[in-house]
Amino acid sequence: MEETQQCNEQREGKSVREVDVQREYGSTMTHSTETEVREGIWNKNHRKRSHVAERAPICQGKLRQVCGYTALSPVSDAVLQGNYK
Repeated sequence: MEETQQCNEQREGKSVREVDVQREYGSTMTHSTETEVREGIWNKNHRKRSHVAERAPICQGKLRQVCGYTALSPVSDAVLQGNYK
């Protein structure tokens, strides 16, 4: 029962207030405004994931080149219909 109470406790004041961003030449800069913190987190997490995904084998072939990211094209329709050559 003690574990359940600990999990259900509401915590206050636990939002991110500062973020350290590594600069191009290795130094770090601390950002503390809301906009800077959000952008720093976005850059660290989401943009890094995008670059990792681009290195995946499925993103290296011709199909990726002709379909792009959204695959909203006649080529992608042909793939889904089984007519792509």
